[in-house]
Amino acid sequence: MFKKITLKNYRTHIDTTIELQDITLIMGGNNVGKSNLLNGIQYFSNLISSSEKVGKNNYYPYKHCLDTSENPLFFGCEWENKIGNIVYQLELYTLEDGEIACKEKIEISTNNTINAQKHGYREISKKIQLKMLLG
Repeated sequence: MFKKITLKNYRTHIDTTIELQDITLIMGGNNVGKSNLLNGIQYFSNLISSSEKVGKNNYYPYKHCLDTSENPLFFGCEWENKIGNIVYQLELYTLEDGEIACKEKIEISTNNTINAQKHGYREISKKIQLKMLLG
């Protein structure tokens, strides 16, 4: 079951974290970001499930309009499944040449054991790699 979703610098969401329950209602007035939250979840799900590289065409339209290029577009998700507790984080950011790169972090906790892996932190990467660990 999904327990927590975080979006940073995505469309109207500068820094939004929602803790999920068995039933979670998303309510609010017009133009407050309800649809952008759901679109953000779908956007990052599509990135993770596809084998495409992250590029300018699927980055800039979703970046928060008042944000600087130094701040990454960020998605975080926490959930439980038969393996245990999983925390996944994905950052998309621009390089000096305008290209888009990514950093990923995943932490899987099972029976007092934590397996953590990172990708794109030591060297620049333009491809999402840790998706095969998401189970």
